[in-house]
Formats: sequence, C-alpha cells, structure tokens
Amino acid sequence: MPTEVPSELPVGDPEVRKAQTFQTKTSEQVDLVDRLNKFSCWSRAVKAVARLIRRARKVKSCDLSSVSERQSAEQLIIKDMQSQTYGEEIKLLSKGHQLPKQNKLYHLDVFLDAEGVLKVGGRLSRSSFPNTFKHPTVIPQGHHVTSLIIAHHHERVKHQGKGFTINEIRSNGYWICGLSRAVATYIRHCVTCRRLRRPVESQKMSDLPVERTEPTPPFTYCGMDCFGPFWTKQGRKEEKRWRQVQYLTEQFWSRWKKEYLHSITARQCWHGTKRNLQVGDVVMDAEDTLPRSKWRLGTVTEVIQGKDGLVRRAKILFGEKELNHKGERTIRTSLERPVQKLVLLLEAV
Repeated sequence: MPTEVPSELPVGDPEVRKAQTFQTKTSEQVDLVDRLNKFSCWSRAVKAVARLIRRARKVKSCDLSSVSERQSAEQLIIKDMQSQTYGEEIKLLSKGHQLPKQNKLYHLDVFLDAEGVLKVGGRLSRSSFPNTFKHPTVIPQGHHVTSLIIAHHHERVKHQGKGFTINEIRSNGYWICGLSRAVATYIRHCVTCRRLRRPVESQKMSDLPVERTEPTPPFTYCGMDCFGPFWTKQGRKEEKRWRQVQYLTEQFWSRWKKEYLHSITARQCWHGTKRNLQVGDVVMDAEDTLPRSKWRLGTVTEVIQGKDGLVRRAKILFGEKELNHKGERTIRTSLERPVQKLVLLLEAV
C-alpha cells in the first residue's frame, strides 16, 4: 500500500530551510511644474491648474475659471517652482535666518510673504504702489515656467522688442533672475520676431577660384578682349607689331599681379564662420521686388557645400498659396538660392 505524503510541512521541522522574500515598490514622484513641460502657453497652463484645484475641492461646476481661481493656480505653480529651485533659501528664511552673503539672492533682500511665496524686499516698501509692484515674485532663470512667462508677456506687447518685454514682465510683479539675457535669448529664437526683423543669412566669404588668380589667355573665362583685335601679316612690320602686343600683354599681367591681386586678398565682408543651413530648416525667401510680409516660406531640401565644408547655396522647396478642395498644396517649386537671400525662421530638429 502506498504511504500518504502530507500536503503541509510541520512547523519547526529541522529539515525545512527558512527563506525570506522582500517586495519593494517604487513610485516616481512628478511635481506639478514638471507636468507643465507639455504646455507652450502660460495662460493655458494656469487655466488647467485652476481646473485641477476646482476638482480637488470637489466643485462640479463646468464654468470657466474665475480670476481668483487663476490667481490661486498661478501662486501654486510659482510656489512649487520656488521649492524646487530655492529649497535651501526657503528653509533658512522660514526659520528666521538671513541668507549668506555669497548667495545669489542676498542682494535682493528676499523674504517670504504670508502665503509662503519668495519675494524681493527692495527699497520701495514705503511707496504707494501695489505690493505686486513693490515686492515682485522671484522667478528662477532657465526654468520652463520662466520661458512661458516671458513668452506670454512678449506676446502681450506684440513682439515690440527686449525693452518693452522687460518692462511688461516687471510691471506685472515678476523678478526673473538674469532677465535681460533670458529675454534676449527668447526673442532671438522667436519665429514671429524673425519674420519681422531677422536679417538674411551669411557665411564666411569663400576663397577666390583658380580662374581669378592665374593668368590665362583672352576669352578663356570671359568675352572681353583687352588687347585687340589685332591683325597680323607676314613681314617685318607685322612681326614688330606682334612683339609689341606680347610686350603689352606681359606688362599687363605683371602689373595685374603686383598692383591688383593683393587688393582682393582681404575679405571685405562675411569674415566669420556661421551656422550652416541644414536639411529641414524653415526659411523665408528674400525677394527685392516684394514687401517683407509677402516673402515666401520654404523648407531646405538640399545643401551645397564648398570645398571648405561651408554651405553658401541651398535648394529650397516652396509651396504655393493656392490650395485644392482638400486644403492641400498641390503646386510646389524647388529653387536653388544663395544663403544671402534666405532668412532662417526655424532650425531643423
């Protein structure tokens, strides 16, 4: 008869080896401002956070967010951004300590307001201006939210330039560290500003070709004869005249080498090396006969490099303004254009 095997092992059996298993659970914490990287508009980001706050408070209204809700959302975004960037400074100030002299915010005399927002102390506390003007909110440099704020106020001043944008930002209660450089960087990459004011592209002037630096017989590269026409016949008179022509030719090339060739050695313009145009760049074709607002947009499809590796010409694919019944551009034109006739609007990724 077969013996029955117990389905369960007795507790404390010396033949049984004990083993322990540990289960670890990892969770990635994403801050609020990190989620705002998907937004390219400051007002839309604020409205989205305002709706999240409304849902967190279990308000079921589907109406548009109010001004107070958007202000609360903006304050929440800035507090979260400040806690990421200025965490140590906020800890010191919350304990009543002063910032060390080597800290970047020391000269601003920063403080925490009643809501826990880091603001500039400054010297305007006795003025009659609003608190947002007297004590602007400190915004770190290089943050995505900072770029959204700069873009928002730059559009409000209708792309009028660096000075107008800086004044608009500060008058609305923001103190961005390194504001001048941050605004200049943003405007330099603003597509609308490039369409309005960016100059045409340039590239370092190339070396002279061989045909412009070596003596060659007439009519080799051009159709102008500097020494004739001369008719020659057999005889002493004609031979003497031919020798005179040879002498004048030798004198011409000698003076051309000594007096002219060195005058074109130096580059008169386009001295520095610039960024090469790349396939996929979006450009605007500068046409002298049309106003700037009528210049065509195109995409670089091919670049033509010189012997030095620099691009001075490129093939551009232009799309005509006429659309078919499906809203598609059916007529496309490909032209080869020098970089001096192109305005770069958007670099290829």
